[in-house]
Amino acid sequence: MKLKFLLLLTAFFITGCKDTSWTLDSILTSGELRFATIEGPVTYYIIDREQSGFEFELAKKFANKLGVSMVPVLANKIDDIVSMVKYNKAAIGGAALVNSAGAGELVSGPSYYSVPLQLIYRRGDIRPAQFTELDNKTLGITAFQMKTLYNIYPHMTWNVYSDRDIGSLLWMVQNREIKSTVADSHFVDIYRHLYPDLRVAFNITDPQPVAWIYKKTDKKLNAAIVDFFNELDNSGELDDMLERYFGHLAAFDYVDTISFLKRVQERLPRYKHLFIKTAKKYHLDWTLLAAISYQESHWEPSARSPTGVRGLMMLTQDTAKHLAINDRLDPSQSIDGGARYFTLMYKKIPQRILQPDRTWLALAAYNAGFQNLESARILTQANGNNPDRWRDVRKTLLSLASDKNITDPKLQHVRWGEPIRYVRNIRKYHDILRWISAVKIDDNTTVHSLDSLRINSPVL
Repeated sequence: MKLKFLLLLTAFFITGCKDTSWTLDSILTSGELRFATIEGPVTYYIIDREQSGFEFELAKKFANKLGVSMVPVLANKIDDIVSMVKYNKAAIGGAALVNSAGAGELVSGPSYYSVPLQLIYRRGDIRPAQFTELDNKTLGITAFQMKTLYNIYPHMTWNVYSDRDIGSLLWMVQNREIKSTVADSHFVDIYRHLYPDLRVAFNITDPQPVAWIYKKTDKKLNAAIVDFFNELDNSGELDDMLERYFGHLAAFDYVDTISFLKRVQERLPRYKHLFIKTAKKYHLDWTLLAAISYQESHWEPSARSPTGVRGLMMLTQDTAKHLAINDRLDPSQSIDGGARYFTLMYKKIPQRILQPDRTWLALAAYNAGFQNLESARILTQANGNNPDRWRDVRKTLLSLASDKNITDPKLQHVRWGEPIRYVRNIRKYHDILRWISAVKIDDNTTVHSLDSLRINSPVL
């Protein structure tokens, strides 16, 4: 925890003291792309010394294209990002910024996705029918959102929290500290897996473009950014990123999410040290290993399926025998066996397949069997799609699952829809575990985890 805090704080203070007027030439000369963003599951976070987040990865790709290092400059809230770019503390700002540049010396770059702004309220409360019903006693917004809403509803007044970010306001709705707030749909898709009582009343706007901001005085920097996004779009890499970070979260299951968060508190602490120890032994991500185990057994060591698989990782007798596991009900042995079996599947997936597709294909093999996965990949290629992309293989699995007239004996009697659900669920659980394990720094520079925010929620 302390190490994560120092990494974040160092990034802020080192980058905060520069006063260079950032242009493409100065970025190339310095060897650094200073990128202003906020911490959160949508944008940027650190877990186990690894930096992650959609905005972080996007900026890192641009920095790699320029041949420079990407240096995050962390703001307390979105409004500060605009100031950081304006006053040369960063070259570019990005944090799911909607309508962010406005007039003046800043410009918005190409839009890389569009999202509607949504009115959010809490489950159990009366659903607002229209925006004009709200006032400063019922709606809390950030100062950044005020700019957009004022253009739509110039005669309304709201409670503006100038010292809070969107994630904080969503937490306040979850905990009944405010009645409602406004957030874009990507924030909602992610945060309702942390604060499951959040509900969408309605869309306030049509989809709004999300883009980076930077000084409009440097035409070369603008051209480089435009070229970068054109390449991402034309190659399909941007769509892959959007699907990887947001695609699997749109389908929200309230009961499943509540159950998972409750078991994170009640059951995971008993086995977390085993997941960490075993993951380190086999060079795996412990949160992924824990997510696999939850999907298999809900972290119940005595779990049994109708087909006879047992334990935390739900190993079959044959698999346990092959892995020299003597007691499938022993948590340590079960987790070790599951980690080794996943590693075997992962190593069978061709090395040319990049992450995260290789992991997702390995998960499908863990669930359905490697040979069944290979049959699906062969069909994927035969249909003109890419057998190395999980998105394309998933389409084949979906087609097989709905086909009632399969004649190939190798393809009969396989539950083809199961690996789709299996991979989707593990991706979701894995993401949630990473988010609640990451460090959050609030406006008072108090260090706490996203886990502590969730645990304080009365719904649990």
